[in-house]
Amino acid sequence: MSKHTHTHSREQPLIFVLKSGVDPLYQLNKLSDSLGIQNDIRALSLGQGQGPAAEKLISEGVKSGDWILLQNCHLASSWLPNLVTIWEEIDFQNAHKDFRLWLTSYPSEEFPTSLLQGGVKIALQHPAGIRNNIHSFYKSEFIQSANFYQWKKEDGNGKIETIFHRLVYSLAFFHAVVIERSHFGSQGWNLPYHFSTSDLEVSARQLKSLLAGEKKPPFEALRYLTAECNYGGRIIDQNDRILINSLLKQFYNDQISSGKKRRYLGEVYGYPEDFSIEEVQLYSNNINIPVEPEALGLNSFASVLRNENETKLFLSGVLSTQPQVGMGRELSRLDIVLETGTDLLSKVPDDLLSDLEEKFPTSYHECLNSVLKLEIERYNKLIRLVRTSLKDLMSALKGEIIMSLEIEQTLSKVVRNQLPDSWKKISYESEYELSQYITDLANRVQFLNGWITNGTPNTFWFPGFYFPHSFLTAVLENFARSSKVPVSDVYFRFKVFKPEETVGSATTCITGLHIEGASWDVKSGKLVECRTMNRYTELPRIGLIPSSDTAKLRGYRCPVYMTPRRAGETNTAGHSCNYIFSIHLPTDDEDSHWINRGVAAVCQVPF
Repeated sequence: MSKHTHTHSREQPLIFVLKSGVDPLYQLNKLSDSLGIQNDIRALSLGQGQGPAAEKLISEGVKSGDWILLQNCHLASSWLPNLVTIWEEIDFQNAHKDFRLWLTSYPSEEFPTSLLQGGVKIALQHPAGIRNNIHSFYKSEFIQSANFYQWKKEDGNGKIETIFHRLVYSLAFFHAVVIERSHFGSQGWNLPYHFSTSDLEVSARQLKSLLAGEKKPPFEALRYLTAECNYGGRIIDQNDRILINSLLKQFYNDQISSGKKRRYLGEVYGYPEDFSIEEVQLYSNNINIPVEPEALGLNSFASVLRNENETKLFLSGVLSTQPQVGMGRELSRLDIVLETGTDLLSKVPDDLLSDLEEKFPTSYHECLNSVLKLEIERYNKLIRLVRTSLKDLMSALKGEIIMSLEIEQTLSKVVRNQLPDSWKKISYESEYELSQYITDLANRVQFLNGWITNGTPNTFWFPGFYFPHSFLTAVLENFARSSKVPVSDVYFRFKVFKPEETVGSATTCITGLHIEGASWDVKSGKLVECRTMNRYTELPRIGLIPSSDTAKLRGYRCPVYMTPRRAGETNTAGHSCNYIFSIHLPTDDEDSHWINRGVAAVCQVPF
């Protein structure tokens, strides 16, 4: 960074291209201190309404020679054209020779091309792997500072000093774990989070502050500050919040601080005997790159998922660079699209029968009738859109109608075997490619047709519901009304049936769920570790047993999602819209074991 500062002109803005977990402000402050201009940096975080303040800063900086730092430019995309204009109008011949403009931004399509081409780009990447994360932390000025790492006698005895160093290393290891888990997709975290070194440093300062004068670490306070405030302040998914608390307990506990337990997650790596900075770095050299999934709390087969995610990301990038297919392409390509479109159109199912009032009347004691009608209404709307969209595409390719913008977008998606945007707006959650999506849609319609033809079943194919929440609510309401209790006092209890086991006619069951991150042992009827490379294991029939009994449910609380991605818009309860509910599965292991594994059940799995 120092090299760029001395060699570049004041007419070139310096642009930090941000990555997850990286904060350039520390490096910039360190650089300014080395140059003796620490008081000449004026920073502003951009956002709504910050445009005038940024313009004033730049205007003053041109005259005074201050360094102007505009952070998070990607959050002010509507103001960025104004920044281009301001930059072009600056009279650099009369500007102060020390003036510099620093910009930080995550990759964004809205960032002005002229600034990118004329500026100096600096990409800061977070250290890769647990080993490099620990090395980076112990080489930082924060740790090298005698004021932090060296324990003063008045702060406590030698025993507390050892505990302090042991917990600092544990905290650094924990920080590396939460960052590395992001490479494992939804098994790592439901949503991507930008954990940074500032989270680690603040947590370390709080650790030292709370240890001073204490005989033993106040773990409850430490875990709350670290997992709920510092790192948890970035987390918006409720199940991710449960996960980070579970992970931190593996590093902040009495056994680790007392030295009774020497290793962390998966019993793979631990902490050194000597906590001098040099010895810590030598000890951490034994950590492999890439690190074993078990050291992150995941199962040994999770590395396959990491490789799969990286391959998909690479191929999607390659695919995005391919030229769009338009009417000017060669006839053979259009013939292929016509053939594909015709094949897809032939697989689109017919509309579902909607006149069901006689066979499935609206009834106070049978809420599932209303669920069926709503499901049919949603599916028919989707089927008609899919059929109309494909017919219009075929007609446009044949020259029978004009190729509109919407049809052209559909064409582009069909060529790539992707779902058109117009379908996604009214579709159920799905990660399938276009051809798989049509097959899945036909399977869902077949499930509902069976319901219509044969009457309300006892066992429901759960992935077939457009909106499964309504089905679950209807089952609870049926029980509440028949038992004459408030529906708010009714909860599900669960029973996983064996294949040969008979299910009573009064029991509502669901099928079609697949477990990810673990396996199901049919013989013992319990959750067990993965034994094969298969990513998913199908669960047997699960009985949904409504009850007003408030006794605590036993077993692992397993979240159920619509798709393996698990991510979605977060609702007011802190759950992703992809989340449906949680089931309790019998197991011999602690809940934290499966929470750290990222174990969940999903409705939709690849064909």
